[in-house]
Amino acid sequence: MLAALEAHQIWEKREKEGPLYPFGMKRDDPGGEQIWRAWWNDQIRICALSHELTDAAIAKIRSLPAI
Repeated sequence: MLAALEAHQIWEKREKEGPLYPFGMKRDDPGGEQIWRAWWNDQIRICALSHELTDAAIAKIRSLPAI
């Protein structure tokens, strides 16, 4: 469960920060779209990982014997 929460936390922090453009570059600048696309693809990967880890944590909790 901790791994799922940490993955979500990483995704959320990066989502708030956005892509890291060098020297004030923007998405519309030459090369900016490529930086944004790499950031976006990594965000999708981290989000999917967060979902997978969450599903695994829930399944593990549900498999525990009732107390």
